Amino acid sequence: MTDLKANRSIRAAVVAALSLPLLITAAVPAQAQTRVHVENPNFNLPSVEQLGVAFHTVTVGSPEMPGWSVTHGNVDVYGRGAAQAPTGTQALSLNGTVPGTVIQSLETTPGSTVTVTWLQSPDTWTGCPVGAGQIYSAGVTDTNGPMPELFNPGAPTAAGKWTYASMTFTARRYLTTLEFASLNNGGACGPLITQIVAYENT
Repeated sequence: MTDLKANRSIRAAVVAALSLPLLITAAVPAQAQTRVHVENPNFNLPSVEQLGVAFHTVTVGSPEMPGWSVTHGNVDVYGRGAAQAPTGTQALSLNGTVPGTVIQSLETTPGSTVTVTWLQSPDTWTGCPVGAGQIYSAGVTDTNGPMPELFNPGAPTAAGKWTYASMTFTARRYLTTLEFASLNNGGACGPLITQIVAYENT
């Protein structure tokens, strides 16, 4: 009888020990990850192929690029053939004839952690001189927001050299303005971006 009671006690202790981590895990609230809508994330509008050109220049105030506004200089929308993007989509050159800046307002939750990812490449235009990289900045323009981060996809290459880039920040408003700006003064040669994705953890 004593052995039976001892076995039961041991078995009860083992069951209790195995159950404890489950209780601890269940007590920790999981973060909710939510996709943040980005309009025209691959810059497929305007459709360059329908215009019958390799690229199309968009200037300040133009409504041609839904979701995005050009605030400084001008930019080029590259067609699929010129972009050479692994997504098979169009892309945006942050240099048109001069360095350009684009913005888009995202709906965010104040206090949430927002992560933005995108694909970047040096310019694929064969007329670009091979040499230094093509620096640009990405950030948000909100008051007291984080300083823009600098990115450099490398020297121009006709085949494209696409890599992933990302940044993370804390949203302070219900509308957060995302900004990409070329810092490359190389005339018409500038970095390419596409496939902009954003999500937040609350």
